[in-house]
Amino acid sequence: MSSARSIDIGKKETPEVLAKFAISYLRVSTAKQTKESKTGISRQEKAFLRWMDKHPEYRAYEKQFVDLGVSGRGKHRTKGALYQFLEEARRGELPPETCLVVESVSRFTRDIVVDGLKLCIEVFDLGHRLAFTQWGGDVLHAEGIGVWGKLVSALEAASFEWEDKSARVNEYHAEKLERIKNGDLSDFKPRTKDRKKVDYPFWLDLIEKEDHSKNYFQHNDKAKYMKMMFDLALEVGNEEISKILFQNGQGAINNPQRRLCRSTIGDYLKSRAVLGEFQPQKDGGGDRAPSVPGVWPSLITPEQFEAVQKKR
Repeated sequence: MSSARSIDIGKKETPEVLAKFAISYLRVSTAKQTKESKTGISRQEKAFLRWMDKHPEYRAYEKQFVDLGVSGRGKHRTKGALYQFLEEARRGELPPETCLVVESVSRFTRDIVVDGLKLCIEVFDLGHRLAFTQWGGDVLHAEGIGVWGKLVSALEAASFEWEDKSARVNEYHAEKLERIKNGDLSDFKPRTKDRKKVDYPFWLDLIEKEDHSKNYFQHNDKAKYMKMMFDLALEVGNEEISKILFQNGQGAINNPQRRLCRSTIGDYLKSRAVLGEFQPQKDGGGDRAPSVPGVWPSLITPEQFEAVQKKR
């Protein structure tokens, strides 16, 4: 999730006509890091405040730019808050020589070196500055002594770190997928009060065994509503399905006092999870690998699933 949000930081006493502005750019790449209790964002915010204290000639800009759960390779430049910053700079909406303050080069970008350099050059060409708090917070500009050598070295390190981490993540998920294909479900975690979000459907419960490699899934009492949904789908539309399910005690999954919305019902009716298939997902969304059949008990027959797809 990307955002440009207002911040409340005391303005310096620098006269308005001479004031320079600093903008904070914060980024964390995974959803887990976005929680307020996590240190990633709060550490970056504190680093920006310390930078402001050491640079009284700057005033905090009215907004900070925040990318939550956004990769530092590619996406942040085309869809995220950094893209918003660049667009405002391109339109000339930022004060001249605004300094973009970032914790580190790897927070700023993990692109390959040539793309990372293009990004830095664009910021400088647009008339603005960069500062990395892990480097001591010096304000960098295109003519600065030693700037490009430091940037190239840091960009190489950030790019290598991304590629190394990506390789390790892919290896981990490949091994996990192989275990699942072999019937070992030990990588799945049970749904608990503190862990409500799990990577299997709401109509299933994970049954844990002492030997976790022998864990298995079984249908819970929500399964009957899914079966009802597919039966109804052959006769009526999503709105009517929502009403009937609600009358029978099945409201929205996260808010039982409200009805399931039509788009959610549409998603359920397209999901091959009802056939027992597990679809591995990337952290940022999208399929990681082809689905794996037979991971949990099917809810309906393939014939009924195909009939519903044709009907709809």
